[in-house]
Amino acid sequence: MLFINQSKLVNPLAIKLSCLYSRLPSSEAELKLEQIFQNILALQRRIKVEEDFFSLGGHSILAMKLAIEIKKAFDRSLAVNQIMTGANIEKLAEQLQLQSLINQASDDAGFDTTFIIRQAKTKPVFCIYPGSGLAWQYSVLNRYLHPDISLIGLQSPRPNGALVYSQTMKELIDHQLKQVLDIQSDGPFTFLGYSLGGTIAYGLADRLQGLGHEVAFVGLLDTYPAEIHDWDMQNADAVTEEAEQEQIQFFNQVLDGADDVLNEEKDSLQDYIFANYRDAVRLLSQHQTSSYAGKIHVFVADQSLPDYIQPLENWQPFVNELEVIRLPEASHENLLSPEQLTTLGPLLNDYLSQVYQLKDAKHEA
Repeated sequence: MLFINQSKLVNPLAIKLSCLYSRLPSSEAELKLEQIFQNILALQRRIKVEEDFFSLGGHSILAMKLAIEIKKAFDRSLAVNQIMTGANIEKLAEQLQLQSLINQASDDAGFDTTFIIRQAKTKPVFCIYPGSGLAWQYSVLNRYLHPDISLIGLQSPRPNGALVYSQTMKELIDHQLKQVLDIQSDGPFTFLGYSLGGTIAYGLADRLQGLGHEVAFVGLLDTYPAEIHDWDMQNADAVTEEAEQEQIQFFNQVLDGADDVLNEEKDSLQDYIFANYRDAVRLLSQHQTSSYAGKIHVFVADQSLPDYIQPLENWQPFVNELEVIRLPEASHENLLSPEQLTTLGPLLNDYLSQVYQLKDAKHEA
């Protein structure tokens, strides 16, 4: 069962940084994991035990393939969420040494309300979940953002996540506001939100500004005012069903050759994501966008943009300042894919490096 663990909502700046030592794999388990990393990521060089899978070029699809290869090599199953929260050779080797590993499939670390993507020097960029309720897709940003930038994913786990029990978008934003302030008590605040996450990010910025806090950056990834969409529920159900079919095809392709444990996890994760999608549609269909006396950055996925959406005209009535960034090759579905992040990642790095006043802004692992 998934549940909200408030004790984990800690200030990442109060957490000690990871050890600064660096070493190559030495144990049998570490050497096997290094070979798996090299094969999956097509790397010829040696990999240090503390190097992050996602900084090396991994992403959520490859994380699933990593789980399959670990099962083949060790005859032990690691849940995908365990890989997402322990994505280097050292941590994975430690997990594989646990005698009760297979019984830990219920470990909810990757399904908690906060997902620590990177602990670094700055106040965090809050990366807010889309309709899936998960922030895993943001992990790939490790490859492109300045290494001093901290990243925290906000999530809505089932069955007790905010998406489930919120009756309105206002109630959902109220819950996320408390979560944000528990992690970071004062500004400036920085937000990045994809799809539904953009609506939440916008609402949080407006609410925090009203409380007297500084908001440094609001990045909306292919997000538009909710009221411009046609929320006829029959149409919404069709859209949700289409999204579900896409997810089924995605999982079947990625997990080809998976064992029974991973296939059970796939089925559970599909149900989890589909239920969150339905709750997202329920909340968005009744939402009215408030005015925000600040600036937003809207990143537009041009490939899938419907004719009725005009980003500049749609957002201008609601905000004091607006910057629209067009991504001609991106669609809504692949905006955070590894391929599209080769364009979007450096753009986000430029903006966020300016926000945090970081030198040597260009970064790619």
